Amino acid sequence: MIGYGIESINQQILNNVNKNTSLSQIEEAISLSKTADLEVTAHIIFGLPGETMQTGLNTINWLINTNNIDFAQIYCAVPWPSTALYKLAKEKGWLTTQNWKLYEQNNYIMDIGSIAPKQVEYLRSRAIIRFYLSPRRIVRILKKINSLKKIRMFTKTFFEFLGWI
Repeated sequence: MIGYGIESINQQILNNVNKNTSLSQIEEAISLSKTADLEVTAHIIFGLPGETMQTGLNTINWLINTNNIDFAQIYCAVPWPSTALYKLAKEKGWLTTQNWKLYEQNNYIMDIGSIAPKQVEYLRSRAIIRFYLSPRRIVRILKKINSLKKIRMFTKTFFEFLGWI
């Protein structure tokens, strides 16, 4: 298995966070991974500078329509202290709290102006639900369950999944 920090499929957002990559490079890397018979995990982050409801929905549509993604980890952007995002968020006044317990990837604690914090959390939940509850994805996952050990692992993971959404 290989994981790719895709973040967003919007080029401007990727540029805003100095990702130094393009969607075509991302898709080529994923395609090459599948050619090598690797499972691919996409790491998606909602709420980066420049995010809008439309860019978020576009990322979700890309994620669920891309056949080469096996798993997805989906987060809200977190301005961890000492990062460039934290410095930018402080400078722009985007931080909505200093409660460090909320600085985790299930919460969105910034207001970047182009999208409301609740909308970012909605995009994250919607992406998880649409990705993992698509019939195609469910069938793919169920086909991989071929032992009692995998049944236990799947059951545990499923209940953890319910806590994420």
